[in-house]
Amino acid sequence: MQKRLYVIQNESKGFVNRIRGTIIVALILNIAFFCATSLSAAPTFQPQNEERININTASIEELQRLPGIGPALASRIFEHRRKHGSFKRPQDIVIVRGMSAKLYRRIAHLIRA
Repeated sequence: MQKRLYVIQNESKGFVNRIRGTIIVALILNIAFFCATSLSAAPTFQPQNEERININTASIEELQRLPGIGPALASRIFEHRRKHGSFKRPQDIVIVRGMSAKLYRRIAHLIRA
């Protein structure tokens, strides 16, 4: 009888430990989900037209302040503007090698022509 009681006690400890582990994992996942949704739901800053970077007059340093635009791409934008003249519309910047439509969508609210 005592041996059987010992086996039941050990089994219940294992069960309790599994439940405890499941609760901890669920809590961690809930915290991660909450953090991810609260960051993505944060209001985005929409600059006024005067605060946007004019891609026709911006220096290489100013272009580098845009997210996703490094020194090489900023130089190519600057060179394209020097060789071909001003951009007619902001979306014309995708003509520059290295500027994808996805990157343009990321910075569209930050630039003007």
